[in-house]
Amino acid sequence: MSPPGRPSLAPPTPRISGTVLLIDDSFTLLKRAQDRLQADGLTVKTSTRPDLTRDDLEGVDVVLVDYHMPGVNGRDVCARLRALAKEAGFAPVFLLHSTDDRVAASSKEMGFDGAVTQKGNFDLLAKQVAGAVRLKRLSAKV
Repeated sequence: MSPPGRPSLAPPTPRISGTVLLIDDSFTLLKRAQDRLQADGLTVKTSTRPDLTRDDLEGVDVVLVDYHMPGVNGRDVCARLRALAKEAGFAPVFLLHSTDDRVAASSKEMGFDGAVTQKGNFDLLAKQVAGAVRLKRLSAKV
């Protein structure tokens, strides 16, 4: 923290526009992640249900999927949503959200574009999601 009367030397958090869909069975995690990402300027949709539709994916830049959910795993959710997105002509970035390092290490094999492994570290989550949104936006320009 800066002394009174002196500006902070820390750079401001860059604001970014984009839409993120968070899928997790924890209401608490969804709310905390949503609050953090919205503070950076992102539009955030949340769902505790893995049975989303093509309409849920419209306009979404990044989909963050929890791996461990009751009755389903993130691999199956990603495969179904990726197929729906492809059918509709959408191309969101799919990120796996898991604290299990073995699961995260195989995220590419499961069809994800990357993994966020430190659940609860919302600052790191925000940086990784912002990077994925920027990547998505840049790839759309090419």
